[in-house]
Amino acid sequence: MLYDRLHVIWKHCTIQAQTTGQDELHKGQLSVLREELLIAQDKLELLERDNDKQLNLLQSSRKALSDLRTRYDSGLSSWNDEKSSLEKRVKEVGVV
Repeated sequence: MLYDRLHVIWKHCTIQAQTTGQDELHKGQLSVLREELLIAQDKLELLERDNDKQLNLLQSSRKALSDLRTRYDSGLSSWNDEKSSLEKRVKEVGVV
């Protein structure tokens, strides 16, 4: 009877130790997962900042390209006007 009682207590203690070990294991896994989540969130924030910077650079580049196109069109228009004026003068000189 004492043996049976001790055996039951031993089983109970063994099961409790296994359960406690599993709880500790799960707590450790949760801790690791929380840490990985924090790292992932930090990486996401960095990527979002980089994305914002790249978006700002893209917008600046588009504006610069637009300004360049405007100057090119203006310069081309002036050059075409000057060319037409010179062609008229050449014709006038050639006619005389």
